[in-house]
Amino acid sequence: VYANGLWVCGSSGSGVWWSEDGKSWTQVTDIGSALTVAGLAFVGNLWLCIVNDTHIYWSEDGKNWTQGVSPILGGDSNACIIKYANGVYVVGSTSDGGAYAWSEDGKNWYSWTVASAPTTSFTVIDLAYANGLWVAMTSIGLCWSEDGKNWTIGKGANYRIGFVIYAGGVWLFSGREGSNRGVGVWWS
Repeated sequence: VYANGLWVCGSSGSGVWWSEDGKSWTQVTDIGSALTVAGLAFVGNLWLCIVNDTHIYWSEDGKNWTQGVSPILGGDSNACIIKYANGVYVVGSTSDGGAYAWSEDGKNWYSWTVASAPTTSFTVIDLAYANGLWVAMTSIGLCWSEDGKNWTIGKGANYRIGFVIYAGGVWLFSGREGSNRGVGVWWS
């Protein structure tokens, strides 16, 4: 990821690295050197990374990192989606371990509250914010939230692939519903 004059990369098994020129790299010592970075982003004027799907780290300069105050997220080091909008940072993991959290400052994190969820462990396939609404495509169905913290399950279930996007006044969802159904597109 490149932002604010700095390159930052996360690796599988050797932590986080930064570079000012993209040629010479320095390993971040504040994060374990043998850890896997599952997600990395510069959002809301803050660098964020998810390490081993279990801890969220933050940095203001991309060089010095601090482990955020967060719940143990679970998961198995798959990719994480990191978004920021309307004053809230939101994280969702593509692993079945149930890594999903929110923060107002990027430093103190809390697990999503999902109304009527059949399980506390689910996958977040895609995540978007637009028109005053957060929407997540998950393995337990389409979820929506007005604040990024408290979520409600909408229509659909068992999505394994796909996307969610808002444009032109319409939400579009694409994905495979269930294990034996074809790919479809839904709108709202």
